[in-house]
Amino acid sequence: MMLQETKFDEPKLRQLATWWRGDQIWSPADGTRGGVAILVHRDLQLEILDSEVDLWGHWAWFQTQLGGQLWTFMTVYVPAHPVDRRAFREELPYLIPPAQNVVLAGDFNLVLQPGLDSPVAIPRKLDAQMLLDYMEQKLFTDSYRHTHPTEHGYTWFSSQRTGDTPPPKRRLDLILTKGAAWESLTAADVVIVPGSDHRPVVADFLLDGHLQRGPGIFRLNTDHLSSPEIIQWVASHWRDWEQTKDWFGSEEEWAAIGFKVVTRALDTFSRIQARGRRLQEEECLANVQEAEAMLETNPLTELYWQHMRDRWLQKWEDLQIVQQTRWANRAKEKGLITSDRMTKETFQRICHMRTHSVIRELQHPFHAEADSATDSRTIGDFARQYFEDILTSRRPPDQSLHQLQAEHDLWQNTTARLSPQASALLEQPITMEELWSAVKAMAKGKSPGSDGLPVEFYLATWEHVGPILLRLFNRILEGGTLTEDMKFGVITLLYKKGDKRNVRNWRPISRLTVSYKILAKLLARRLAPFLPGLVHTDQGAFVQGRSIFENVLMAMGALEIIQREDRQVMVAMLDLEKAYDRVNWSFVLATLQHMNFGPKFRTWVKELYTDSTAAIIVNGFVSSTFSLTRSLRQGCPPASLLFAVQMEVLLNSLRAAPHLRGLSLGEGNQLLIGAIADDLLLVTEATPDSLVEAKSILDSYSHLSEAQVNWNKSVYFLPARFNLQAVLHVGNGMLDSMESPSALATKAARNS
Repeated sequence: MMLQETKFDEPKLRQLATWWRGDQIWSPADGTRGGVAILVHRDLQLEILDSEVDLWGHWAWFQTQLGGQLWTFMTVYVPAHPVDRRAFREELPYLIPPAQNVVLAGDFNLVLQPGLDSPVAIPRKLDAQMLLDYMEQKLFTDSYRHTHPTEHGYTWFSSQRTGDTPPPKRRLDLILTKGAAWESLTAADVVIVPGSDHRPVVADFLLDGHLQRGPGIFRLNTDHLSSPEIIQWVASHWRDWEQTKDWFGSEEEWAAIGFKVVTRALDTFSRIQARGRRLQEEECLANVQEAEAMLETNPLTELYWQHMRDRWLQKWEDLQIVQQTRWANRAKEKGLITSDRMTKETFQRICHMRTHSVIRELQHPFHAEADSATDSRTIGDFARQYFEDILTSRRPPDQSLHQLQAEHDLWQNTTARLSPQASALLEQPITMEELWSAVKAMAKGKSPGSDGLPVEFYLATWEHVGPILLRLFNRILEGGTLTEDMKFGVITLLYKKGDKRNVRNWRPISRLTVSYKILAKLLARRLAPFLPGLVHTDQGAFVQGRSIFENVLMAMGALEIIQREDRQVMVAMLDLEKAYDRVNWSFVLATLQHMNFGPKFRTWVKELYTDSTAAIIVNGFVSSTFSLTRSLRQGCPPASLLFAVQMEVLLNSLRAAPHLRGLSLGEGNQLLIGAIADDLLLVTEATPDSLVEAKSILDSYSHLSEAQVNWNKSVYFLPARFNLQAVLHVGNGMLDSMESPSALATKAARNS
C-alpha cells in the first residue's frame, strides 16, 4: 500500500509505530504538507533489500525480490505549486534507483491527457509533457490508462464550486509500471471511497509461481448469532433430532451427525447472507458510477443525477456503518478499543498475526536432495509427512506404570501425591453448572476447529447443546467416547525463526473443536488448583501463583556468581526438541497414577488424546488425515499442566542424583535445576562424574517419555580457565559454549 499526502509529522508517526503489523517505510510531512509511506502487508512476507526516503515527505522507495527478479516500489507526492512541481519533476529521474522492474505510484498533481483525465480539453502543460517524455524514454506504462483507454477514471474531486461551474475533478493519481511489473499486471481500477477528495488506484499483479490459496475451513460469522431466526432454527433442529436417536447405533454417532447438520446449515446461511450484503454493495456502487457517467451528458439533468449519486452513496455509507459496528465489536472482544471507523481490513491489520501464515516454499523434511515444494498442495504434503512422523510414537501403546518402572524406575524419587480428598474431588461426575462455568471462562474471538463453531455459538445455544455434551462427557466413564470430529484437529503452522523453507522452524498449533475444548477446559480447571502441591517451585511456568521469570532471574544470578567467583560450575540450557509433540501418553498416564490421580480422571485425560487424528492446513489447503499416537497438543487447555506434571519426574530424578552437585548458595542451599517453559536449566559442578550422571538420567527419561534433547541447540557457560571438552560430547553433537554469561542469560530470557 502506497500512501501520499499523509500530513503525518514525526511525532504522529511515533504514535502510529505499532499500527501496521508488516514492514513500513515513512517519509514524514514537512509541517502540514506532503508525507508519503509504503506499507507492506505481513502475508506477503517480503524481504526488504534496500530502501530510502525523502526528508521533506515527497518520496520513498524500497527494493525486494519477486519471482527471482529485483523489483523497486516507489511512492511520490508531487507538490501542487507549479514551480515546485516542475522542480520535483526535473529531479525525479535521479531519485529512482536503476532497476528493470518498477512500480512508481503516487499523486502527481498533473493531467497527462486533458479532456480524458479532466472534463475540459485544454493544451497539455509543460510538466505533464516532461513526464510523458520520461515515461516513453524509460518504458513506463500508465497502468490505468492502458487498461481503460476511454474511461475518465477521475481520482480527485474538489468540493469547491465557482458559480454555476461544476466542482473540478481530475485524474491525478497514477500507477506507472515497467518491466516485469507491467507484464505481471492483471488489473488497475479506481475505487470509490466516500469521505475523501481522492480515490485510491489499485492494481493486481500475478507473479510467476503464484501460490494458489485453498478455500480454508468454515468459520461461523458470530454476527449471525444475533439473528433470532438462526437461534430458533438451532433449537428446532435439536428438538427434531431427539426423535432420531433410534436410527443410530450409539449416542456418540447420533450427536456427531447432529452437529454436522448444524455446521452445514450455518455454512449455507452464512453464504446466503454474505452474498446478499455483497450484492447490495455492488448495486450501490454501480448506481453511483451510472450517475457519475450521466452527470456529463446533459447539463439540464445534472441536478437530478447529482441527487441520485448522493442518494446511492448514502445507502452505501449506511451499509458500511453496519459493517463497522460488527468489526468494532469483534475488536472489542480482543481488547482493542477504537475511535476511528473499523473495517474488515483495518481489523485484520491491528489484530495479531493470523495463524495461517503463507508458506511459499518448503524443503523435503527427510530427503535433502529432493526438489523443494513450491505449490500449496505439495507444501502441505511435505508438512504432513514431517508432523505425522513427529506425532507417531516409537514405543508400544498403552503401557502401564508397572511396565515402565520395569525398564527404568524414574518415579522412585517423586514423592508428591494427591491427597485422598483431592483425588476424590477430581473423580466427581461432571455437572451442568461446572460445564457451563468452563464455557463462560473460555476466550471469545478465537478460531474454532474443523466444525467452524466458535465458543460464541455454544454460549448462544447452551440450552440445547449443553445437555448433549454433558451426557457424552459422563458416558466416557461408562465406556463411551468423544466423537471422531471432536478428536480431530486442524494443525496450523506458525513461523518461529530460521530458514522458512525448513519445516522444523514452524510451530504446530492445533485448532480443536470447541466441544472438545469444553471438556479439556473443565479438566484443566479441576487440575490447576492442585498443581502447586505436585510440582516443585523450580518449575515456574503454568503453575498458579508462580512466574517463569523467577527462573530467568535465578539463571542470571547464578551466572553472575559463577563468573565473579570463577567457580568450576557449569550453567547449561538444554533444548527439548518438539517438547510437546514428543510426549508419550503412557508416560503421562503412569505419572498421574503414581501421583494418586484416580481412574476416572485418568480416563477423561486418556480420552482427550487416544484415537485422535489431525490434518495440516497450509495456504488454505487441508492435507490428508493422519493418526496421532503421542503428543500433548498445543492448543489443548490442560496440555501445559500435564507437561509440567510429567516433567517433574525428570526433575526429581536430577535433584536426587548423588553425583550431581549444584551451585552452593550457603546455609545448605544449592541451585541445581529449573524449567524455563520447555527448556531445562541445569546448574552443576563441571566434573566428569556430574555430567555423566546427568546424561544418564536424561537418557532414561528420553527413553520412557520419548523426549529428545537437541544438543545442537543446547548451550552452556563455564569460566574460561576450565575445559571439559572431553566429557561434553553428547548425543550426536556437542554442547555449544557461550563466551559470556550475558549471552546465555539473553537466551534464557528469550526462551521464556
